Amino acid sequence: MDSEQWVPECKGKKYDDKIKQTFDKIYNEIIRGRCYTMDKRIQWHPGFCSAIRLIFKDYWSVLEFEDEYQLTDKPMQIDCVVIKKVKDVVIDNELGKFFKTYNIFEYKSPEDAMNIDTFYKAMGYACIYKLSARHVDEIPADQITLTLLRSNKPVGLFKKIVEAGFKYSSDNNGIYRIYGNTLFDIQIVVTSELNKEEYLQLKAMTKGISKELFEEYLLDFEKKRGTERILADVVLEVITRGNESMIEKWKESDKIMCETMIKIMANELEESKRKGIEHGEHLLADTIIKLRSGDSREKLLEEGIAEETINLALTLL
Repeated sequence: MDSEQWVPECKGKKYDDKIKQTFDKIYNEIIRGRCYTMDKRIQWHPGFCSAIRLIFKDYWSVLEFEDEYQLTDKPMQIDCVVIKKVKDVVIDNELGKFFKTYNIFEYKSPEDAMNIDTFYKAMGYACIYKLSARHVDEIPADQITLTLLRSNKPVGLFKKIVEAGFKYSSDNNGIYRIYGNTLFDIQIVVTSELNKEEYLQLKAMTKGISKELFEEYLLDFEKKRGTERILADVVLEVITRGNESMIEKWKESDKIMCETMIKIMANELEESKRKGIEHGEHLLADTIIKLRSGDSREKLLEEGIAEETINLALTLL
């Protein structure tokens, strides 16, 4: 998403170059930069770990989440382990009904392949996880599940699974259970096939997101508060980074989407002030708060706040 699309031109105002430059700076520091690797590849995994927490938000008291679980001293890690702390609790969605005590997730971004080697590597990770306990059979094999997730269906993997003598069921939309002589219970989740009512965050983490799905995510995002809001923000960043060009086109012609994104960004700025990220962000967030409290433009100018900062703050109200 280009920063130009964040400027609310849909409101019919004109902005000078200085305001645009200030807006670009805030956009680049707050919105971009947090879900990238050093080589500018999108970091999908933080979004996935946040999405999993949101999917199971009603069960936080009985689930424990461990991201990027380190298996060995060398760089070998599991994307996410969800530990069910209370055995008798039934999780009321198809993804969670599969859970036992130790539930291992292997997530592949839309940019990564999922093939038969991924399948066996994930089983290998599960074996090492079992052996990582301090005592013999402290982690029983029959209490481990393995979930592999990807946005698009890995057709080649399913073909190889059948050739290897396994079977799979597809009774649950997007959730495929693997049967046969596997070491652990395994399910493969095609997130693009999941229903959006239960799995909105996972379904939205894709390239080529539909406008309808993106708008639904924005509406859901606006309702989030507290920890859920923080997690949803990470997911939103990944979604926008993975779909920049399409979102840019939508925002050019969609007034509601434009205003929604501006409102979200305004909340980001206030949050950045609370956390104390950088002086420039503090100043802009402080200006927004003063304007909302009724301070006039003239009073802010007398306090030494630059006119372009005031103008930009006004656009974010």
